[in-house]
Amino acid sequence: MRALTLLMACMAASLSFASMAIAQTQPIVAERFGLFVVTDNLDRAAAFYERLFGTPQLRITGMIGFDVAGGLYAVVDRKHFAATTARGDTTRGYIKVLDIQTAYDIAAVIAPRDIEGGIISEGRFSFFRLCDPDRNLIEFYAISS
Repeated sequence: MRALTLLMACMAASLSFASMAIAQTQPIVAERFGLFVVTDNLDRAAAFYERLFGTPQLRITGMIGFDVAGGLYAVVDRKHFAATTARGDTTRGYIKVLDIQTAYDIAAVIAPRDIEGGIISEGRFSFFRLCDPDRNLIEFYAISS
C-alpha cells in the first residue's frame, strides 16, 4: 500500500512538472485585448465615452463597453464589479490614433478642462493625456514616419 501511495505521489509530481513545462513553452492564446476603468456614476461615464468613442458595443447591468481598435474598452460600475478598487487612474488606456492633432481637437471639445497640457512630442512619438469624469487617465498617441 505504501508503494502504491509513493507511486501515485511520483506520478502526480511528474504531471505537475509536465504542466509547468507546457506553460513555459506555450504562450496564452488570446482572442482579444481589453481593459476596464472604474466609475461611481455609470450614466455620466457612458455619456462621456459615447462622445469619445461612439456607440457602445456592449451594454449590460453595471458595464458599458466600446470597441476601440479591435479591443474592448469597458467602463464598470464599482458597486457591481470592483467594490474594492479605487476610482480614478485605475488603469491607463493607451490608444494609437492616425492623426494626433485631430484626436486632440476632438478631445478638447469633449473635455476641454480635462486635457493635461497639450500635445507632447518626443521625436516621432507624440501624445496627449485626457482624464475622464472619474479621473481615469487616457493617453492618445501617434507615431510619425
